[in-house]
Amino acid sequence: MTKSIKIKIISILAYTLFVYGWIFFIDNDLYMWTVSIDSLCMIGSFVCTLAIYKRLKTHQLQNDYFWRLVGIMAFGITMEFGLETIFSLLSVEHFRVIPYILYMCVYAYIILWINFDQHEKKQMVRFMLDILVVFVTVFALGYQFFIHPLLDQGKIHKVDIIGVIYLLLDIGMLCAIFACFVLKIYKKLSRNIVLLLTTAFVLQLTMNGMNMYVFFFHGKNIWHYVSPVIMITGMLLLLCVEIHIQDGKKGQVQLFSYERIQKMEYIYSYIFYFLCSITLFVAFLHTGEKLTVSSISFGVVLMIMLMRQMLIVIEKEELLQNVHQMNGELQELVQERTNRLEVSENRDKSLFQNYPNPTFYLDVKGNILQRNKAAEEITSKKMNNINEFIAEKMMFQNEEDINNINNKILSGSLTTFDFSMYDSELQITRYFSITSIPIRIKRKLKGMYVILKEITQTIVQEKQIYELAHYDTLTKLANRRTFDEKLAAHIRLANEDEHSVAVMFIDLDRFKIVNDTLGHHVGDELLKEVAKRLLLAVDSSALVARLGGDEFTVLFYNFEEEADLARISKNILAVFENPVIIQQQVLKVTLSIGVAIHEKGMDGATLMKNADSAMYYVKAKGKNNYQIYDESIAYHYQRQFKIEKDLYKAIEHNQLTLYYQPQYCMRKKTFVGLEALVRWKHPSLGIISPADFIPIAEETGLIVNMGEWIIRESCKRMKELLNKGYKVTKMCVNISKKQLEKEGFVERIATIFEEIGIAPTYIEFELTESILLIRDNELLQRMEKLKNLGISIAIDDFGTGYSSLSYLPNFSFDTLKLAREMIEGIEENEKRATVVEAVLDLAHLLGCKTIVEGIETESQATYFQDKCHYMQGYYLSKPLPPEAVETFLEECHFAVK
Repeated sequence: MTKSIKIKIISILAYTLFVYGWIFFIDNDLYMWTVSIDSLCMIGSFVCTLAIYKRLKTHQLQNDYFWRLVGIMAFGITMEFGLETIFSLLSVEHFRVIPYILYMCVYAYIILWINFDQHEKKQMVRFMLDILVVFVTVFALGYQFFIHPLLDQGKIHKVDIIGVIYLLLDIGMLCAIFACFVLKIYKKLSRNIVLLLTTAFVLQLTMNGMNMYVFFFHGKNIWHYVSPVIMITGMLLLLCVEIHIQDGKKGQVQLFSYERIQKMEYIYSYIFYFLCSITLFVAFLHTGEKLTVSSISFGVVLMIMLMRQMLIVIEKEELLQNVHQMNGELQELVQERTNRLEVSENRDKSLFQNYPNPTFYLDVKGNILQRNKAAEEITSKKMNNINEFIAEKMMFQNEEDINNINNKILSGSLTTFDFSMYDSELQITRYFSITSIPIRIKRKLKGMYVILKEITQTIVQEKQIYELAHYDTLTKLANRRTFDEKLAAHIRLANEDEHSVAVMFIDLDRFKIVNDTLGHHVGDELLKEVAKRLLLAVDSSALVARLGGDEFTVLFYNFEEEADLARISKNILAVFENPVIIQQQVLKVTLSIGVAIHEKGMDGATLMKNADSAMYYVKAKGKNNYQIYDESIAYHYQRQFKIEKDLYKAIEHNQLTLYYQPQYCMRKKTFVGLEALVRWKHPSLGIISPADFIPIAEETGLIVNMGEWIIRESCKRMKELLNKGYKVTKMCVNISKKQLEKEGFVERIATIFEEIGIAPTYIEFELTESILLIRDNELLQRMEKLKNLGISIAIDDFGTGYSSLSYLPNFSFDTLKLAREMIEGIEENEKRATVVEAVLDLAHLLGCKTIVEGIETESQATYFQDKCHYMQGYYLSKPLPPEAVETFLEECHFAVK
């Protein structure tokens, strides 16, 4: 019950008590007493009427006819008390008909409001006839035993008969209320609303009955004592509206139960027949020639009963027709269900017999009651129990295993399980799946279907899929996915406790050359051999994986100390000291190894990045070694990153400069030319060697723009020196293969020479010896075009790469430069001296000039004085900054001005 409803109930009780207090307060003045009581009741009813209409309008119920009638009914009560006040000297009975008429309209609307089906409509008519019988019977009895004796005795006038008729109508209206219950009004209104409406009408009936009884039998009028109670009926209508609104908000309506209504309908039927019997008896007693109210009532009741009986006969005929129709439909339905059942049985039988997997139908003890075609092929007719089939066909030697499988099959629950066994005939392990499907009728186990399926191929395929997903197909090592999963798991353990974790990143040096020269099939065989040797070199507890290409990783966990990792790294390098022989090819394999140790809070990506950085640090330092990651490596790569980032702005901000290293002809004691060497004056890192930024420029493609700038600046410098009268015969400039690959490179060089106004014969382009491996005809044609312009071509750093002497005759070049690495220790190493001299002699035979670079001692200069054309090195002169070149040329006794 909501707070609003509680307040209204308290207000109704308080106002009613106030009216009764007023009645006893002014009991001495009859006129004032009559007018004031009627006025107070009218005011109370009027306030309730206004509240009802306000609530209906607020919640948009004013267009609902039922609730509109409820409002009119409340207004009728108000009008009754108003007329009582205005015509207080007249008989009150004439105005009391207003609320009764409105009550009857409301209950009639309840009956008509319901959406009945065909059967309910006929039931409604039958009940309305029953109600009419009640009205006629009550009126006849009331007139015969109550009104007629009073008229004969002269106790009442004919005008007062109207009041008595009102009382009889009250009784009939009560029966109408009961009929509304029987006609299932609980479908539309909540129980509380119907009870309040009924309570309001019962209060009207009771108070009017009391007033009539006292008036006719005791000669007193107690109307003003009962009128406050009649006023309460209007207030109860306000509560009906409020409860209906609250029910709509909650979405809940408390209704009468159907069982309760059925009981009321039975009771009503008994009352109906009892009243009919009484009416018939009374009519019989008063039959005669003169028509009386009783005889007329008897005729009316008889007519109504005849109509009611005709309705029952019609209903029975319709019911009989419906029964015949339903019987026909039932027969059709039974036939249809029978056909469906037959089709279903045939379908199930066909499915059972033609199911490709062996299927058995067993009883609860495991006896084979039925088997399909696939099962007949693998069993004999003598085999009657599933246990025998398992023991014979599955070739189990362990009786306990047989019993376990038999118990699972006969467990009575839906079960699917797999098992494996070794087939001695095929000499393979076979895998099977058994599914047991219980058959229950009324929850009692009657048997089961058992389906046998061999899944050997599926299991093998699953294993293959797992291996493909987790292992490298070439080397059979763990792949990246497995490695990442294991690494993540061990890092979680390491972050939780003192679990030690380390990663080793291994990369094959110069593996691409093997693929390019010997083919991928040789490269694949080499990777297999590398995987085998790695497994031999590391502990069995470590996880060796191939990430892809020539990259391998090793995951270590629970190692004792860093020295263990260093020892394993040395073992790996030692394993690869012996060459690998593949298809009669002897391959010397070297590795670059980077190691990173996990620290608390470090994730897997960071650990892998550190190991990768350590590996590339080894490559940068000469390869074929190992390095454990530390802060110095981090600093090295931070510096490399800064170099790469700032390199894009180096040319734009004029941070590049050219140094010039002189070249000499020791035989003639002459200065012959300069080699332009680029330097980078970084604003924060100072002078950066080309060895630090040229590889980055090559990788990022900046070498093209940078190389063009170097060529242009070198030509300008050469032009300046020539204009000043210095006899410099050659300016050597290093160019990259990427520059040579650039479309329009030759034309761009010709344009630079033309713009600066220098002859191409003064310029010599130096290319690394890897150019000898070029098989691209287009690049070879560009080199030929450069020579046609008049530019000399030199092979730089010969002896440090992978070229072969057999390639030298295939190229047209002018100069061969021996790398500094080839002449180191040449005075003490006779074999090295023999190789160097052979190369120089071959160059002479090919008509090439030779330059030996890296001359750093007097003995080296003396040694090569008569063996090569030109020399350069720190012993002769360091690279000179731009401002020192002319000073050097002025002071150098080799120079001629």
